[in-house]
Amino acid sequence: MNALDKWKAKYYPTPAADATPQHAAAHSLKKWEGLRPAVLQEFGIKQQGAILLGDDDEFSLTSSTCALCLNFIGDVTFAEDKECAECPLAIVRGGMPCIAGMEYEYRSPWDEMVCGNNPEPMIVWLKQAVKYSKENIK
Repeated sequence: MNALDKWKAKYYPTPAADATPQHAAAHSLKKWEGLRPAVLQEFGIKQQGAILLGDDDEFSLTSSTCALCLNFIGDVTFAEDKECAECPLAIVRGGMPCIAGMEYEYRSPWDEMVCGNNPEPMIVWLKQAVKYSKENIK
């Protein structure tokens, strides 16, 4: 089993397309917790922008691997503000999608990861989206 397969077994055990709307935020949170630099280093995975690089494989950090995107806006390259209106993550961010920065944010949560190798802002918001989903999505 290569590095990305091992990582996926722990942090991305089911494809995003298989996550239900009720579990999409939790699926995304698990993936993003696996994007912490120490975790990637433990698995021998390198990050280049929106791509994780293993020994002989790669994994995309775009909407095609996001359970929230696939459940609430569909498979798109980048979401537009209005398309994210039903996404629990955008809802807990006051209507702001993860790819857009709020007034007080230096970069959007997604850009923090892709440009700064920092998944923590997204993790903070995803924890809130998980709570919202448990309370509001049936």
